[in-house]
Amino acid sequence: MRLLSTLALAGALLATPAYATNTKTFPVNPYYSTGTMENFRELYVDPDKFVAGLEPVAAIDGEAPAHSQLRIKNDTIGFLVVTVNGVEVGVLTAMVEGVLNNVPAGQYEVIFEMANKLRTTYTLSTTAAPAPAPAPAPAASE
Repeated sequence: MRLLSTLALAGALLATPAYATNTKTFPVNPYYSTGTMENFRELYVDPDKFVAGLEPVAAIDGEAPAHSQLRIKNDTIGFLVVTVNGVEVGVLTAMVEGVLNNVPAGQYEVIFEMANKLRTTYTLSTTAAPAPAPAPAPAASE
């Protein structure tokens, strides 16, 4: 009888979902997904001060957009330490795109360093930032 009740309890435990359903326990952290530097797991610099002092290593051809973004994509299955123009800025987790907002238009030297100390250097160009969403219209009063 005891074995039967143990098996029933084990079956009930195994049948429960394996994902979090309580959003109050696992809230979205806006620190990582909004602001000057988005989607970094860890930041080693003050985002506002870093972006304010950032200068491109080379100009881009054509007219520079008023607001630019530097999009840094980690398409590996491990985390990367990201260095921009010689300054270690933070960590990107696997399969995430980090974004530096409101940077001067141009090209930047970006270095990815993996956990095994393998380093890869890229020259990335900025892209035009998407236009801000329009403000919602006020509700009509009745």
